Amino acid sequence: MSYLSAGMSLLFLCLILGLMSMLTICVYERGIRIGMRHEKGIEPEQIKGPVKIIQEYKQAKVDAVAAKEAKVEEDKLIQGITNLFAYTGKPQNPKEGG
Repeated sequence: MSYLSAGMSLLFLCLILGLMSMLTICVYERGIRIGMRHEKGIEPEQIKGPVKIIQEYKQAKVDAVAAKEAKVEEDKLIQGITNLFAYTGKPQNPKEGG
């Protein structure tokens, strides 16, 4: 085995061990957090899958667009009502832009 392939093998092994260590620490911290919340009487939250997260994200976008459209329609209605109540009976002057 050449020195280059031995070095690459060692680098790959260190990378794998480092990632496994980081994953172990993250899982340990999550377990501690869940245990502390359980002791306080709070139920642990369900882990969402990627499909569920994407569905919620798409639904939130659809709701935001619907809310924006509803806001525009409501603003038009309010402007119309304001115009009706602001009418004084005087003829409008076309030079004023009205």
